[in-house]
Amino acid sequence: MRTLLDMVQELWRESGSGGPEPQTIETTNGGEVERLLGWIIRADHEVQSLHTDWQFMWRNSLVLTVAGTAIYQAPIGLRQYDEVSFLLDDQRLPVVDYLYVRGEYIDPLPNRPYRAVRMPNRSLRLDSIPDQEYRLSYDWYVQPTRIDRTLGNGATSIIPSEYLAIVIARALMHYANYENAPELMPTATDMYNTWKMALEADQLPGKREAHMQAEGNLDMDIFIA
Repeated sequence: MRTLLDMVQELWRESGSGGPEPQTIETTNGGEVERLLGWIIRADHEVQSLHTDWQFMWRNSLVLTVAGTAIYQAPIGLRQYDEVSFLLDDQRLPVVDYLYVRGEYIDPLPNRPYRAVRMPNRSLRLDSIPDQEYRLSYDWYVQPTRIDRTLGNGATSIIPSEYLAIVIARALMHYANYENAPELMPTATDMYNTWKMALEADQLPGKREAHMQAEGNLDMDIFIA
């Protein structure tokens, strides 16, 4: 698994940065190593921010409703609900935005909820008010999180380790801009685009991985009359 120190060292090698190879990030004393570290952390956060539904940012929650309670707080770190995943006791539960139902009458009598309403503060309101305990389950995605450098050399990214070359490439682009080294930009850009495609194929929903599979060529016989 690539650690934060590993990524700083890889960036040092790719960039041709001066000085000895960094052996720690726990005491950088500023200077070049601190800049390399900053670019890695920034690049990692940028890659996480590219899509709201990266699979490595997927989470699942199970909530037991309380009779008479309609409002349920959002999970800590929520970025986005997966609205098609909502189930109430294993039955599909529709989700709507508060904007579209804010003028509707709400029946005060408890009953089995027939929908979830996504409130402006990201909490969930169940309509109707639950009349008993139900199992509410749903998928969601977390906010991008910066690598915690206080964890030292062994700190890691939430991005799958086998694709962290995309972070190195993005950080190299920042390095090239800062150092006014345009000769590094083509390599950094090509590396970034290659690994971005690979990460998206593996970590976005759907059958995107099929686009990364080699396809066989069909031999054709051409007859000319």
